[in-house]
Amino acid sequence: MGGSGRFSPPERVLNMPYPHDFVVADVYLPPTLVAAGLGFLATLMTTRLMNRYGVSRHFANPPLAFISMLVLYTVLIGTLFFGL
Repeated sequence: MGGSGRFSPPERVLNMPYPHDFVVADVYLPPTLVAAGLGFLATLMTTRLMNRYGVSRHFANPPLAFISMLVLYTVLIGTLFFGL
């Protein structure tokens, strides 16, 4: 598969599975968007629990903490479940 050219990718890169689009009602969704949506839902649940138990009062900037958790959850979900 891999050519002998100078800039051809190695065999292990060519044989890796790549993420496919998700189809919902004839609309194609990229896996990154699905991971971001699931990350957003996970962040909402986490922040609601943190607000209920008073943990969020320890943050200097709660909106920045929300965005940080959103990015962390999106990367974790995308890496673990979708192979992004």
